[in-house]
Amino acid sequence: MESLGNEMLKYCGGLPLAITVLGGLLAAKHTREEWEDVHRHVKSYLNVQEGLQFNKDKVLALSYNELPCHLKPCFLYLGHFPEDFEISTKELVQMWMAEGFIQKIQHERGREDTMEDVGERYLQELVQRCMVLVGKISSLGRIKTCRIHDLMRDFCISKAQAENFLQITNIRSMEESEAHIGKIRRLAINVESDDDYLNVKGIKFNEHPYLRSLLYFGPLDFPFKESRFKKFKLLRVLNLENFQNYLMKLPKDIGCLIHLRFLSLKGSDVNSVPSSIGNLRCLQTLDLRYWNEDVRVPNVFKKMEQLRHLYLPKDYKVYEKLELGHLCYLQTLVNVWPKKIRLPTSFTFNRLRVLKVGPIYDESGPDIIETLNVRSYFEGSPDIIQILSSCPHIYKLRLYGYIKKLPEVHQFSANLAKLTLKYTYLEEDPMATLEKLPNLKILRLLFRAFEGKNMVCSERGFPQLQSLVLSDLYDLEEWRVEEGAMPSLCRLQIESCPSLRRIPRWIEVRHNPPGIGDQRHAKDIQR
Repeated sequence: MESLGNEMLKYCGGLPLAITVLGGLLAAKHTREEWEDVHRHVKSYLNVQEGLQFNKDKVLALSYNELPCHLKPCFLYLGHFPEDFEISTKELVQMWMAEGFIQKIQHERGREDTMEDVGERYLQELVQRCMVLVGKISSLGRIKTCRIHDLMRDFCISKAQAENFLQITNIRSMEESEAHIGKIRRLAINVESDDDYLNVKGIKFNEHPYLRSLLYFGPLDFPFKESRFKKFKLLRVLNLENFQNYLMKLPKDIGCLIHLRFLSLKGSDVNSVPSSIGNLRCLQTLDLRYWNEDVRVPNVFKKMEQLRHLYLPKDYKVYEKLELGHLCYLQTLVNVWPKKIRLPTSFTFNRLRVLKVGPIYDESGPDIIETLNVRSYFEGSPDIIQILSSCPHIYKLRLYGYIKKLPEVHQFSANLAKLTLKYTYLEEDPMATLEKLPNLKILRLLFRAFEGKNMVCSERGFPQLQSLVLSDLYDLEEWRVEEGAMPSLCRLQIESCPSLRRIPRWIEVRHNPPGIGDQRHAKDIQR
């Protein structure tokens, strides 16, 4: 097999990308017969002859042609993104879902993987084939961002355009290519410079009967006009992240996009969302994380029964409490304010995986905090314990706001792997509860999370904990860790805890990260 590999290596012309891609192709082949088949295929496909000039595109095309059918559109979709763009893998998978690229997988005993899980595996396979590069890794070890090599991107765009899969255009070229744009299914608009602002308002779109995806990249004004969305009758993906609009609002006719499944306005300057978005009943992902803080969110989510990922603005106002009780498929709920939502008493978010709550207080002041502590919090409005009890499968949780007392351990999800507490002002030692969570791997106690002076980690507590961050716990004086606690700890970060007298003796850091130093025991770490 080594001799076959060396011979195929010669076909790559010394190009690192070609070598890497060929290696990714061979990585999926495990027998000599499979390698011989690839060798024959490579030699025939590349038309290898003595003195023939190496063609890198043929090597890249070979890797594409060897893809399973379900991965080909997923790969071509990467051509939407600008050169060297860090692609959010969550958003990428959500857009694949919206396009219908992801197939559900049914296992024995009736268990079914979520489309998100399947999409992650699709991405992993593209990574293993060296067609996609890994960017950032999340604290839980998942791929957070990805990108593709410049040459691979050029091939991807060329192939996508040849198959009428995708059109890439910048502002200057849009009017010239408008006749062609009307025939395509997917469009990516790249705003390249400030000069494009002078051209953007002159753009005129023809009818777009086949357009399924529209992605916009750039901070400049997007040419919104009333009745424009009526022309995008089949649109499934609309990504307008970071766009600016002098009207600071979306046109009402966005509600005409009845097939829309993905809508992102993250980082935009919108401060008004029309209630017509309630007509988007096929929507799976809605991202409203604007940078504009003075935004009102209409109570229309109860109509969006297919919604799986809801990202609310960091700060927002409501005319009436948001009704989320019909969202039985919801997996992600970010920036939810308990004061501003209404849930049925018996409702459970059975599928929820990611929940970010906060703040838990509002302008009503301390009375609300005390009421929250005894779980009454106003009739019809859920407190933090009700929300947690409604999320039995959550694995990632951030609590941001004044709660004073943690829920009991049985009120947390047994699947919880990452927990962040900030501004919670806990009065009792949180470790007594948190150390009993069986799958907790990452714990972050940040600014004023705990107001007490003493913390204790018991023997055999935190069996899975790998990373612990203690930051800005100004009153913490004594932290005692019993022998046998936190046996899996790999990372310990302590900062701005000025009253802490010493690091516990029995903490052993398994793999010290940069910044911790070369000491094996936390007692040797200098604050």
